[in-house]
Amino acid sequence: MKSSGKQSDPLACRVLWKDHALLCFRVWEKDRRRWVTEADLKAWSTTTADLGAAVAGSAAKVLTERVEKVPVDGSEATYLRLRDGDGWAASGVLAPHVLAKRLGVPYLAAIPAEGVFVAWKHGTPELDHIMAVGVREMHDEQDGGVSPYIYAWDGAKWTPFGEAKPSVATPEPPH
Repeated sequence: MKSSGKQSDPLACRVLWKDHALLCFRVWEKDRRRWVTEADLKAWSTTTADLGAAVAGSAAKVLTERVEKVPVDGSEATYLRLRDGDGWAASGVLAPHVLAKRLGVPYLAAIPAEGVFVAWKHGTPELDHIMAVGVREMHDEQDGGVSPYIYAWDGAKWTPFGEAKPSVATPEPPH
């Protein structure tokens, strides 16, 4: 596929989680990766919906092969994580049924930073709190913050669950 890839072209993106995250596409050209633009879609005679469907078809395989189980420090709890520098972290949102088989439903998930997806079984308030704080910290501290929001998968749809808010420092009393 030949593409223009001009910097001034708007990026080809679609809503991943309304008001909180977009899915923008990338393409490999020779030995470099670049963002897909609206001009590319026109040249390829395709849409973001079609491109998203094609990517979702590969997402299940990525999740099956690359998601890792991570222990929570100081606890017997675990969560699932997919780290990927090539954009496949969105797989968790695109193929949620794969993780539902491992975690059951409902489960909670987040994409706090570019290339990071985390998910865990909902229902343990302590784990939900630990993970919410961890998601906030990853979002705030890592380059490429995507969203501090946590979403719930109920087996049919994603719904907003919440976010951990940064604590407000208490001002020092005057001397």
